[in-house]
Amino acid sequence: MKQIIAGLLAVGFLAGCATSPTLVQKLANRSVTYENTERIVLTGSEGGYGSAVKVNITEEFLIQDIWDRIHQSRPYNVWYASGYKELAFYTRGQENKPSLTLLVNESEACHIEGATERFRCPGINAVLHKLLEHEYQKMTKEK
Repeated sequence: MKQIIAGLLAVGFLAGCATSPTLVQKLANRSVTYENTERIVLTGSEGGYGSAVKVNITEEFLIQDIWDRIHQSRPYNVWYASGYKELAFYTRGQENKPSLTLLVNESEACHIEGATERFRCPGINAVLHKLLEHEYQKMTKEK
C-alpha cells in the first residue's frame, strides 16, 4: 500500500512540474511563445527613466533572459503605485504590430495589457533596469 501511495505521489509531483506557469500559458494562448518571439520592445515608465526611453531587444540571449523570468512566474497580488514598463512582443511575421504587451510593475507584478490577473516574474526588473539604464545613458550622451 505504501508503494502505491508513493508511486501516485511521484506521478502527481512529476506531472505538476511538467506544466508551464500560468502566465506562460496565457501568452501561448495569444500565440506568443519563446520560440516565436522575434523581438521585444521595452518602454520605460515615468517612475524610472521615462516613457521616452525605448529599447529594441533582438539579441537572442536577452530575449531568453526575459523569457526565463516569465517561466518562473507565479500568481501575485502585490502592486506598487510606480507605473508600468512595457514589453511589446513581436512574433515572426508581426513586424509592424506587437502580438501583445506585457506590463511590468516595480513590484515585479506583470500582466498582459487588457487583463487584470497579475503574476510575479522574479528578477525581471533587474534585467529591464539594466537595459533602460544603458539606453538612457546613450540618449543623454548624444544630446
